[in-house]
Amino acid sequence: MERQVAYYMVECERPVWKSLCEKFKSNVTGLGVPFFRQCEAVAEQEFVRFCETNNIAARRKVLLEYTGRGTLESAYYYLSVRDTGEYAQDFIELRCGGAGPGMCWNGAKQVRKVTVTDGMARMLDANEIVVKNYPIFPRTYVVTSRLVERMLSLHFRGIAFIPCLQQGSDYSEDERSFDFESDRLSAAAKYFQMVIRERAPGKPSIGNLLDASACPRCGSLNVVDGSTEDEFQSSDLSDADFQWVADISTTNKGPQHLMGQIAIISQRALRFFLDGRIRGLKQYLTAPPIKYRAAQIVDAH
Repeated sequence: MERQVAYYMVECERPVWKSLCEKFKSNVTGLGVPFFRQCEAVAEQEFVRFCETNNIAARRKVLLEYTGRGTLESAYYYLSVRDTGEYAQDFIELRCGGAGPGMCWNGAKQVRKVTVTDGMARMLDANEIVVKNYPIFPRTYVVTSRLVERMLSLHFRGIAFIPCLQQGSDYSEDERSFDFESDRLSAAAKYFQMVIRERAPGKPSIGNLLDASACPRCGSLNVVDGSTEDEFQSSDLSDADFQWVADISTTNKGPQHLMGQIAIISQRALRFFLDGRIRGLKQYLTAPPIKYRAAQIVDAH
């Protein structure tokens, strides 16, 4: 089943906030985000009236959720995978690098293969797909050789698999190079990097850009707040099963480039992960609670 989930950003004094939380306690997350599922329209209307009566500034946004049960109805979904808790990124070269206390991954390029540490190997023994915390561009997904075999048999479009290196093993400089192809490495590898090759042709709209964290050197955006959540036109996404988005359009500030990658997968790919009980997917959000996020395509029929 797929349903809309509305959530609100509110500004009010603490005593009023306490009253709001008490009155709508089943609809406020532990992180303080009021939310209402599509079936809770009456409660949401009451919430809006409460905000108006108490002069609470409340801004509404909507996400589309697949609950994990019933039919997949959307064409595309956001890929959300458990992270490894590892931040080492010596396999990339930064182009911008950022300025001040932050770091910028805009234009970063992978130059070496990923080395699977002992800790990551333990995670992959319990899961079948994980993602490294850094870098956020390019996003670095690591999968088991068993999962690679299953995915190759289904000919998913938009991805490639690169053998990973094993911590403590010896490799030549050529073998460590990201672009170096080796049948020996592919045959021996227990783990592979899943590289999303396809870049989405368009840019989702977020309405007005209200706030963002930007690199002071190159201007690429990291944390972004728009007047709406991502809204795609059908032409913004290709027919690939895996693709990434790194640009958005805004009404008031024009096109904007993101520092990281947003991974989008097809309905066919998500069905494979769910039907195959592939371990490693995680809940998309906890505030508001979203199990699997569907891409909102506004011109879909």
